[in-house]
Amino acid sequence: MDVTKNLKILEVENTNLCNFKCCFCPHEKMQRKQGVMDMQLFRKTVDEVKEWNLQYLLITGLGEPLFDSGLAEKVKYAKENMPKSCRISVTTNASLLTKKKFIELSNAGLDELRISCYATSLESFKKLHGSEEFEKVKENIVNLKEIRKSLGKTNPVICMGLLK
Repeated sequence: MDVTKNLKILEVENTNLCNFKCCFCPHEKMQRKQGVMDMQLFRKTVDEVKEWNLQYLLITGLGEPLFDSGLAEKVKYAKENMPKSCRISVTTNASLLTKKKFIELSNAGLDELRISCYATSLESFKKLHGSEEFEKVKENIVNLKEIRKSLGKTNPVICMGLLK
């Protein structure tokens, strides 16, 4: 039985480094070595799965993907080597999402940027994310649409969910 025939979404963890302590994430209990996936392993992974007819390749996991200085290069490689029908997505807590990084990801061909921020106030942000960076994250998120518009692009699509 070929399980790859029915597989539609694959998550690839490019890093397990994280700057938040989210109450809903098992990162704190993780006992494996922390680091960033090297480009050679990422290429090997993409090359092995490119024939699987995936709908999504999600670059996410127990870490903050933007800690990876080679993230845009990884997105570009995936975009160029996965089938056109496969959407490339990154999930971020947005704390490290500078204008420069957003432009790099957009230019690399990122289809979707998922924001993992489930708070609408500093108080709830601290409880949920274990961080004081609410204003910085909020500012980064608010700027995204304008930055994308200034580039003359519609991608990446920006997705975000909130808890009240």
